[in-house]
Amino acid sequence: LSTLPALATLLVGILAGEWIRTENARGKKALMLALAGTCLVLVGLRLSPLMPLNKKIWTSTFSLFSAGVALLVFSALYFLLDVKHWRQWSAPLPIFGTNAILAFVLSGIITTLTDRIHVTTADGTLLTLHHWLYQYGFATRLQPIHASLAYAIAIVLVNLAIVYPLYRKKIFL
Repeated sequence: LSTLPALATLLVGILAGEWIRTENARGKKALMLALAGTCLVLVGLRLSPLMPLNKKIWTSTFSLFSAGVALLVFSALYFLLDVKHWRQWSAPLPIFGTNAILAFVLSGIITTLTDRIHVTTADGTLLTLHHWLYQYGFATRLQPIHASLAYAIAIVLVNLAIVYPLYRKKIFL
């Protein structure tokens, strides 16, 4: 049954793409996408007491909510990149975008490997590489919430370092 809400999310993406292809002004396109995204988020949240937001089973409310958030992010990026032409900060986006599936798979491989490789600390404690990197690379210097964010950014940067040479050589998988 979760296939139907997942298809609805897909259809929202198709409709957004079709809206972008219209002859309307770019600013109007961004505004309408943002309004649609806001409506979907609000409807998803409003209906969540009847059917909780649940990603694992992709409930209808999660479908509405996630499609709304995606539209809001997309409209913001569309506005910044295509309406305002603020592109200096966006250099990593095409690198990840041209090999998006590879970057996604690499992310899973990196996190799986760091969870399966074990390290023995100086006091003899056995930790996963993930926990060791987090604990000794980030948590000793930062508060837990900042350490978690820094660790996540580090994983993204490792992923970028792997995908970037392929982008430079125009190898797209």
